[in-house]
Amino acid sequence: MFKQEARRTTTELLAFFKTFYSANELKIVALGGLAGSFVASALGGFDKQLIALCWLSLIDFVTGVYAAWHDHTCRSGTMYRGFFKKLSIFGAVAVAVLLDDVLAVHTFRFAAIGGFGIMEALSIVENAD
Repeated sequence: MFKQEARRTTTELLAFFKTFYSANELKIVALGGLAGSFVASALGGFDKQLIALCWLSLIDFVTGVYAAWHDHTCRSGTMYRGFFKKLSIFGAVAVAVLLDDVLAVHTFRFAAIGGFGIMEALSIVENAD
C-alpha cells in the first residue's frame, strides 16, 4: 500500500515539474545536482572557507586576464595554464580532504585552503600592479 502511494506521489510530482520544465531541462538539472554533490563531497563540503577560496580564484583569474589584456600580452595558452592551475588548487584541496579522512584529523583541508587563499590574494595584488 505504501509503495503504491509513494509511486503515485512521485508520478504526480514528475508530472508537476514537467509542466514547468522540458525533459532536457530536467536532465540538465539532475546532472548538475549530481556533479555538484560529487564536487562538494570531494572538497569536504561548501563552507565559508571554500567559498572564499572560490571567490579569490575567480577574482585572480579575472584580474589576470585583465592585466594581460591591458599589457597586450593576452595569449590563450597562458590563460588555459592559469585555468588549469586553478583546477589543480581544488585538486590539492580534495587530496587534503582524503588525508584528513585517512588520518582522522581536521587540519590538512583548512591548511590547504588557507595557504592557497593567501597565494590567490597575493596574486590579485600582483595583478593590480
